[in-house]
Amino acid sequence: MKNQGVYENVNPYENSTLSKKYQATKFPSGIHCNNILDKIGFINIENRPQTFGASTIYVAKKK
Repeated sequence: MKNQGVYENVNPYENSTLSKKYQATKFPSGIHCNNILDKIGFINIENRPQTFGASTIYVAKKK
């Protein structure tokens, strides 16, 4: 009998074109993301790494 737990089919876009197009590995990180935010008009830009660098919270203010 198949286990039909709560987490079955959590990501309906897994292995789809949408999922492959928007991968987290393609998202700019660290100083690259800070430079993009600066270029589009944000100030007081901070990046706060979380869980030993596995994710980052970016904080900025719009001019």
